Amino acid sequence: MEPGDDTEAAAAVPTGDVDAGTDDLYAAEDAGLRSVHDAVVMLAEGLGEDTRRLAAAPLEGAPEGGTEPWVRVARRTEFATVGPGPDGTVRVGLAFPREAPDDDRLSPVTGFGTATHRLDLPADCDEDDIRDLEPLLEAAYLQNG
Repeated sequence: MEPGDDTEAAAAVPTGDVDAGTDDLYAAEDAGLRSVHDAVVMLAEGLGEDTRRLAAAPLEGAPEGGTEPWVRVARRTEFATVGPGPDGTVRVGLAFPREAPDDDRLSPVTGFGTATHRLDLPADCDEDDIRDLEPLLEAAYLQNG
């Protein structure tokens, strides 16, 4: 979808640098979290040629220029949100507008992009832990096309 489209989805997409601020999400001592973050975002973006990373939207109540502290990935609509989580984790939000998959790792959430559910990954998770997210990311991807 091109920025000039007059569809409802295009109107809701913030403009700007999609990578602005990502480096600031994780302090230098949290380098492991940044690599987990990047791997999850790349996995989400790799689900189809129609995926795109969205620029951070202004965060309500933040000082001027303050934006959301997460990265959003969308097709027609946003299906994944990735950012710092509590206690040294990476929080992965997934938008399931219909039904969420039955997975013990998922918890309902509000206020994290358009995510309806979330899970947290520790900095020491491995490649298999990240690949295990693919069915959940794919379910969210398919529900948001």
